[in-house]
Amino acid sequence: MKQYKYRHELKFKISDAAAEVLKQKLSLILKKDKNAFYEDGSYLIKSLYFDDRESSSYYEKLDGVLYRKKYRIRTYNDDEKFIRLEKKMKHNNMTAKEQMLISKDIYSKILNGKINEIDNPQGLLLEFLNEYKNKGLVPSIIVGYHRIAFTYPISDVRITFDSHIQSGLYNYDLFNKNASNYTIIEDSIEFTGQRNVYTFSPKISGRYRFDVSEVKSGVYFDLMIFDHLGELIAEDDYCYNGEGITVKGLEAGQQYKI
Repeated sequence: MKQYKYRHELKFKISDAAAEVLKQKLSLILKKDKNAFYEDGSYLIKSLYFDDRESSSYYEKLDGVLYRKKYRIRTYNDDEKFIRLEKKMKHNNMTAKEQMLISKDIYSKILNGKINEIDNPQGLLLEFLNEYKNKGLVPSIIVGYHRIAFTYPISDVRITFDSHIQSGLYNYDLFNKNASNYTIIEDSIEFTGQRNVYTFSPKISGRYRFDVSEVKSGVYFDLMIFDHLGELIAEDDYCYNGEGITVKGLEAGQQYKI
């Protein structure tokens, strides 16, 4: 029987300003992770998540199921020679992870549904392929972000800051650099009539899509997009979970309010 090392994993949403202050203070007493790749000490993580066709893992997370697991394939800094298959488990407020390296060839066969061509799978790979077949797992979403990590050897403490979070719903290749990505904004609704305001500045001119997700049944939004002059350019006044607005003609460098 496998023995997993469970750990506490606490996540907090903080402002960019607070993150910078904390990083400066932590750098005085903690070391940055050895995987630091970019000049700011960050490294790029991309994860391809798998789910069944009923999106069971997604809804288990929304419902707060006490014991759940998910499979993903993860890369670091777009390195094709370092591809990791992972199973992440959550039990109450504790998490554990099992992982193994796989080749680019195995990754490609999984991505293209040619799992029967994978020779002599062992360990986690064999378990994943059995789940793939029995539960009908399919690629569901790619999530990418930059991470700055600080480590403390006593009790194996890690403090990480994740930023520039993006996702791609319709591209499932971690190494496709031409795929469209989505910027994710996490927030909460606390009361009726609440007004949340966000800013968005496109890097290139063109058409953009704004969607809401992970919203409980019965909750709806008035989703509005304003240009840099404060003029309303798009609106959906009855926007449910999974709905949104497509806006054409947004200009690179201009700031829009959502």
